Amino acid sequence: MEGVSLFATTLCLSTLLVQPTGGDNRAKELLAKSFQRSFGVNIIALIEQRDPSNVGEMQLVKVERSRAGSTRHQILRPLRSQGVMSIDDGERSMMYLPAENMVINQESPQKADGEIDFRVNLTAKNYLLTLESGPEIAGRETTIIIAKPRENWLDERRIYLDEKTSYPLRHEVVRGNKVELQFTTKDIQYPPTMSSEIFRMRKIGGVTELRYDRPADLKDPKQAEKLVGFIPIVPKNLPMGFKVQSIQVNETEELASVAVRITDGLVRATVYQWRQSEEDDKVASMDNRTAGTKRGIRVMLVSELGASVRKKLLDAFVAFAREAGPSGWNDIIVSRTQPGQ
Repeated sequence: MEGVSLFATTLCLSTLLVQPTGGDNRAKELLAKSFQRSFGVNIIALIEQRDPSNVGEMQLVKVERSRAGSTRHQILRPLRSQGVMSIDDGERSMMYLPAENMVINQESPQKADGEIDFRVNLTAKNYLLTLESGPEIAGRETTIIIAKPRENWLDERRIYLDEKTSYPLRHEVVRGNKVELQFTTKDIQYPPTMSSEIFRMRKIGGVTELRYDRPADLKDPKQAEKLVGFIPIVPKNLPMGFKVQSIQVNETEELASVAVRITDGLVRATVYQWRQSEEDDKVASMDNRTAGTKRGIRVMLVSELGASVRKKLLDAFVAFAREAGPSGWNDIIVSRTQPGQ
């Protein structure tokens, strides 16, 4: 539950920090802090972030995070998304969808061991990391981590951290000459205390709960065949420095699927695979998704990455499927994404 996630003129006015030989180590240290679950302080913030369901629009989100690392996100606008809420206490992650009167309850992604070291080292391999002093954001002094990709297909990213807490206050993506805002902090407070009641999902009668218990990560894709009825595509090698983090199976009456989670360290993506249904066209209509279909199996890559990069990654799954031959994945057709992406 998962994103998330710019002003070139402001950045041009930033003062470049001295970067001696060990400078990238300081950038790695700050990046690791920005990935951490707990920042050692209580946080209440209002952020604007990209609306994944509507190109070009922004959501206003209230973020609450305890000193221990529990989080609560609630969408305040737009009206169509108002009331959508997610709570993560480090054990379970729950999302309330008021329009569907539903709570999705699944294991917290924060439970993954060793993820920070893995992501920081992979980021340093795929990006050149430097530091700049940044502008004041929501009344806080900032340091910018500038991540320039070593692979031309990827985008430069700029992460603005609170100088005192290392909490991310803004995230920008540079695509060509365009600077795209992923999120920015409008207001932030660090209260001395915070009630634990904030991080409890109160369920009202009639709310449907879908619970997903994460199985042990699969080491062999063939293990999934017994659970979902097909062998998922898991390429041995991915382009642009991406690596497979995990392969997980969701076994439910609603949808039996496989989720292959991949990352280049800084950016994450998930490749979902399931048996095709009549609702699939609606599912794949958002701007952060690229999908394909093959003989009744749907393959969809979900990420904030640009459309061309999403397609290149999905093509790697397609190419591996073709090489596999007898697995029956040899003619997946990648769907076209929305114009201009």
